[in-house]
Amino acid sequence: MNNTSSERINENPKIKEFVDLVHSTKGDNWLKFADLQKRPFMQFWKNMVIAKYHDEMDDFEIVFYGVTIVDLLKRDATGKFTKDDDYTVSSPKISEAHWKVLKEEKKIT
Repeated sequence: MNNTSSERINENPKIKEFVDLVHSTKGDNWLKFADLQKRPFMQFWKNMVIAKYHDEMDDFEIVFYGVTIVDLLKRDATGKFTKDDDYTVSSPKISEAHWKVLKEEKKIT
């Protein structure tokens, strides 16, 4: 059986906690970088990838790569752009997720 995103969220209490925190923080707006810097989000930093979109380059710059992600992928992508060859090859799902949200304005599932 193929679980939906909602089913997977409900199966993992930490993911549910993060999703609930995001929803309670952002309301009907986009989550802001300043929101992520607040104390309630600190427990999730080690598992986060934060990227900044640059209009002039039509690309995302990775500005934060959590230590759990670094340990898992055996590299730190901070400062890389999602269109960099070494990033798209080694982190295709993360790169694809950024573009899906920006270009298609869809939620990540």
